[in-house]
Amino acid sequence: SHSPPVQLHVRRLVLSETVYRVGEYEHVRREYNDHSKGFTWRRNGSMGLKGVPVASLPLYGAEKLATTLSGTTVIVTEGEKATDALTVRGWVAVGTATGAKSCPIGDSLKLLRGFDVVLWPDNDEHGAKHMQKVAAALAELRIPCRLLTWAEAPHKGDAADYQGTAQ
Repeated sequence: SHSPPVQLHVRRLVLSETVYRVGEYEHVRREYNDHSKGFTWRRNGSMGLKGVPVASLPLYGAEKLATTLSGTTVIVTEGEKATDALTVRGWVAVGTATGAKSCPIGDSLKLLRGFDVVLWPDNDEHGAKHMQKVAAALAELRIPCRLLTWAEAPHKGDAADYQGTAQ
């Protein structure tokens, strides 16, 4: 007689957790042992946004714009990891913290007025659509922008995958 195959249940474990400050909020990124990732928000020490629409959140890194000279090139990425990758390479970068399916609105984007705005989408369909929405929102505010095309980008690649310099 044969016994049934043994089913192993591997618990989903957090491999890393990174906390990004976005204004008064914390965006918590978790990477798991099954190669997935997840995001949650914390505000005032408790989970969730407490009714604040994700589209109204500030841009990640926006605080640095107050000390950036008008006319400076500012790169807008999708997310904190891509923003940080460009910042350490010498660029002025900010990131949308809404996720690809939403788009920042109004006040968060008005901070880009007076800068040379370049949008750097993730290299996938969701990333392209996300930055198209950002470009449309900027156009409504009469803030010109350019769209960066990185022909050699890996599928789903973003600014964090870029190995070049700010030169």
